[in-house]
Amino acid sequence: MYSILIKPLKRLGSLWIYRDQIVSEIETIPPGSLVKVYEEKTRKFVGTGYLNSKSLISIRLLSFKEEDINIDFLRMRIIKCRDYRENFLGLKESYRLVFGESDFLPGLIVDKYENCIVIQILTAGMENFKNSIIKIIDELFSPNTIIVRNDSQARLKEGLDKEQKKDAIEGYINLNKMAIKLLKKDGILATSSCSQHISEVEFSEIIKEALIVNKKTGILIHRGTQSKDHPILLSMPETSYLKCFILKIY
Repeated sequence: MYSILIKPLKRLGSLWIYRDQIVSEIETIPPGSLVKVYEEKTRKFVGTGYLNSKSLISIRLLSFKEEDINIDFLRMRIIKCRDYRENFLGLKESYRLVFGESDFLPGLIVDKYENCIVIQILTAGMENFKNSIIKIIDELFSPNTIIVRNDSQARLKEGLDKEQKKDAIEGYINLNKMAIKLLKKDGILATSSCSQHISEVEFSEIIKEALIVNKKTGILIHRGTQSKDHPILLSMPETSYLKCFILKIY
């Protein structure tokens, strides 16, 4: 396991460490390698995770402890995910079993559809554990079918840079401008964003700008978010990915 030095963290509790926060030379480390992370000046231990120098988010932490990351670690985490959904939320047949960072398993999405389990592996680090994950799922659930999806764009490029975020915001503004323009008097606008890189506050500002351009105003009659099997990790606002506003337009 490689040891990596980073600059002092500005966001405590986040599982993401960006490329520009890393002090150590990482270009020669194979993508997906496990690493232990320390602050450069204090040598304070930060966490254990995996690294991909090709990604904007170069390190994704799996634990804030110094511990081995192996099949036993993954089994424990997935059992916790199952128990939270089934014992606490009361879900049984179909639900999101693993929701990436929110379940401290960044790069892994697992959905249960009765006797079918669908696994999405989004990062090089999780790809290294693919066989272990399949084995654990088979042991815990004995499903009729396990499907491993490899069609996510996140596999091609992890992270979203500032220019792409700017383009996304402009796209949302234009879309909502057109929708508001088409609405008749006292119309209802239902608008959503599923981008983890756009916060609820930013999405609210997007809607506000679209209203101003159309010389309209709106009353918020409903604010929606993701279901409880998609938990939100408060130390990582990015895990609150789904925003839904329903407004009455005047």
